[in-house]
Amino acid sequence: MKDCGVPEEEIKEFVNPDKWLTYFPAYGKQDLKKFGLGIDWRRSFITTAHNKYYDAFIRWQFNILHKKSKTAFGKRPAVFSIISNNVCADHDR
Repeated sequence: MKDCGVPEEEIKEFVNPDKWLTYFPAYGKQDLKKFGLGIDWRRSFITTAHNKYYDAFIRWQFNILHKKSKTAFGKRPAVFSIISNNVCADHDR
């Protein structure tokens, strides 16, 4: 984290997961702007349980889909990395 420019006295605060949510998004936004991406930042929000309104909506949505038998559990194909001995999900690639 020192290599990323995080002040040493602030590093210990990252034991709290909320610190990650408040510290890094501004840097991600800054980097995306450097790429020249045209993003409507007014629609930016946190998509974790930290955002209670979003979390409630997702829970409601999945409960409705489950009641309508639109969700299922089971095996599915996945890309597997023999180097890291781990499944590589879509967002990892």
